[in-house]
Amino acid sequence: MLIQKIDILCSFVLHKEEERVNYIIKHIEDYYTEFLRYKTDKLGNKRRNKPQYSQFGEYWTRTINPPKNELKDIQRRINGYLVENILMPEYAYGGIKRKDNIRNARFHKGNKFVFQTDLKDFFPYITHKAVYEMYLRCGFSHDVSSLLTKLTTYKGHLPQGAPTSTTIANLVFIPTGNELQALAEREGLRFTTFVDDVTMSSQSDFKHVVPEIVQIIKSHGFKISQGKTTYKSGITEVTGVKLLNNSMTVTEKFKAAFAKEADENSPRAKGMKNYKERISIISEYKKS
Repeated sequence: MLIQKIDILCSFVLHKEEERVNYIIKHIEDYYTEFLRYKTDKLGNKRRNKPQYSQFGEYWTRTINPPKNELKDIQRRINGYLVENILMPEYAYGGIKRKDNIRNARFHKGNKFVFQTDLKDFFPYITHKAVYEMYLRCGFSHDVSSLLTKLTTYKGHLPQGAPTSTTIANLVFIPTGNELQALAEREGLRFTTFVDDVTMSSQSDFKHVVPEIVQIIKSHGFKISQGKTTYKSGITEVTGVKLLNNSMTVTEKFKAAFAKEADENSPRAKGMKNYKERISIISEYKKS
């Protein structure tokens, strides 16, 4: 059973006195920073806003709210507790130890048909209500769930940039993911998520179930990005990795970025080389 009492939570997980935790919650605005990050296309260029959204600026941006000071430490402790005590679903690859985007892509290697979609504004659409209900579903008491929600949401939703947000997003998505997993098992598909990326694949054409996949996602309150929703056969890319017939390699975008590196011995160039080698090594794994 997970923690049922606030004093236990404060003492053994947060390492803070309850009075101090309540002070932080009361003055939560003082414990977050805020800045804008530009959204980019596949070539790394800033994406221009659509005309109807021009009042928000020339380019698309997302709001980042990283915590600071004591709240940052508290969220790290909460995240550690969640990871250690709640079993994450097998299909989830984002923000999970010993899993990454390469292993996520590897799970779909060898499948000819691939459906992908991106959950639009994933974190902002996860409300404090959804987070509270997730804590209850996981087994926390009402009081503890309420306190945890106040410590891990900001302005009514999941903040981007918080150490808890990816873990919480994975847990909030479980009811949706379980329904998608059931569909995948019924149709003989492979299914994974990587934070806000949803991928299904098969050696056989499954285009007829794509509307059902989309409907399941929408029925749980999530929105999909129409521009990032694709159904393809043959060579494709999954979470930044290019899938060939029976192998994996870096994307064309990666190759172009690597070609621009003037110094092949720079830390960035070495990191890119290591990443390319990891893709080759993981591609040969018998299991993902």
